[in-house]
Amino acid sequence: ESRVWQAPSYDRLVLVSHPRHVSAVAAWGRDTLVVTTNWLLWQQLAGEDKDCAYYEEVAASFITTCLEMKNSPLVSWEGEIRKILSSTKNQHLSADLLLTLGKKSIELGNIANAIEIYEEVIDRYSELYIPDDEYSDFRAYSLEAFLSLLDIYKNQGNSEKQLQRVKKEMKNYYENLHQMLATRGDNYSIKQLESDFEKYVH
Repeated sequence: ESRVWQAPSYDRLVLVSHPRHVSAVAAWGRDTLVVTTNWLLWQQLAGEDKDCAYYEEVAASFITTCLEMKNSPLVSWEGEIRKILSSTKNQHLSADLLLTLGKKSIELGNIANAIEIYEEVIDRYSELYIPDDEYSDFRAYSLEAFLSLLDIYKNQGNSEKQLQRVKKEMKNYYENLHQMLATRGDNYSIKQLESDFEKYVH
């Protein structure tokens, strides 16, 4: 499974492109982050619980950090994130960046843009999730987007009928994901799904 990379603290960073490079840095320990341009190598190292990241995720983290530090306008956030989305095949990264863009749109006062982005996440990533395991916490991108939409509509003073319509739609997505996890026998993720979202759909 792909993971959305978050930037912890490391003493050194090593860029590798071939499996033969890994042995040279293996002895450097957990204070070394291996960044690779090789997708298969990244998956292999992640499966071995190595401190590693795919270069796209590191680049995306650097770009969003720079945008934040420069207090960039929304048009810059939109432009840079859309560039990444147009070139990456990493759906987890794409969904995470869109949620970030939605949150930034709210912070910068463009609520209409935020609504469009959250609806895009729901439409494109309805079944995409990160399982709850020893490597990461559970995430369901479409359900996170629904919660953000509900917050927006509540703050706008939308009618209870409109809120119930959104909740009903969210419940359908929740139940579909719940069924998919049950089919896969992923009981840990089911438990976290219920803990995080069940109270919003019942």
